[in-house]
Amino acid sequence: MTTPQRTSRLRIAFLTRLDPLDKRTFSSGLYYMGQALQQHCGEITYLGPLLSYTPTFLSKVRAKSSLTLLKRRYLHEMGLAAARQYGREATQKLAGQAFDVIVVMASEVAIPYLETNLPIVLLGDATFAQLLDYLPYYTHLSRRSIHEIHTSSNKHSRK
Repeated sequence: MTTPQRTSRLRIAFLTRLDPLDKRTFSSGLYYMGQALQQHCGEITYLGPLLSYTPTFLSKVRAKSSLTLLKRRYLHEMGLAAARQYGREATQKLAGQAFDVIVVMASEVAIPYLETNLPIVLLGDATFAQLLDYLPYYTHLSRRSIHEIHTSSNKHSRK
């Protein structure tokens, strides 16, 4: 028995917070992943970089006070306010376009508030839990920052 062959290529939305066409970004990983998807999987539409996130006043105060008082960092660019803003921007970029799938890389923070019924493929080499206290960027984080990142991670895993 043979399986039916797909006659058209997949229409892929490649979503990232960073510039996927800049070879210096993410050790060239975004660029070459986009190229590989284009060559082997389907037609790519780049939905990045996402530029909407601007830290709120509260977020800036939270980050500064956490660092000053607790000697802990608050990653406002990974928090819930950022997730909401990135999700709105990504939803707007998807509007009016026809895709078969969304591929997300280096932007899981945009997924929790992304309004779509399309399947989402998240590409990554580690989870936040694995990176916590392993990479310098993810060390000395405040409990609030850890809570918000876990909350957004759990929200997108239930989608």
